[in-house]
Amino acid sequence: MTVWQTRVMVAVAVWLAGAGAGLAANPAAEGRSLAIEGCSTCHQVTPAQKRPQPVFDPDQAMTVSAPTFAEIARKYRGRSGALRRFILDPKHPMPEQDWDARDLRAIVAYIQGLPGAFVPPSR
Repeated sequence: MTVWQTRVMVAVAVWLAGAGAGLAANPAAEGRSLAIEGCSTCHQVTPAQKRPQPVFDPDQAMTVSAPTFAEIARKYRGRSGALRRFILDPKHPMPEQDWDARDLRAIVAYIQGLPGAFVPPSR
């Protein structure tokens, strides 16, 4: 292998490592992707997404609409610990969730970053 080939390989490796670090440095973007994949069947995850159909809740013997992520953001504004607990131990008919710690942090970061989730500083 020539010196030039070695330098190109090192440059590509550094670039790829930087790109991966960029994803890890933006947990809200990762959380958005995870939420679209794992939650959008029942929840409106993004403002552009059409709101999903209500689901049947056998406990109430009626159909219920899952809250939008914007509604969840407002409810859990500034309370990321409570939001994590809610996601991991949801109320029926939401199924039990089994997110690993990193993915859960990312989803919470996404929800907490939605408009309406901002908590103004106390005076």
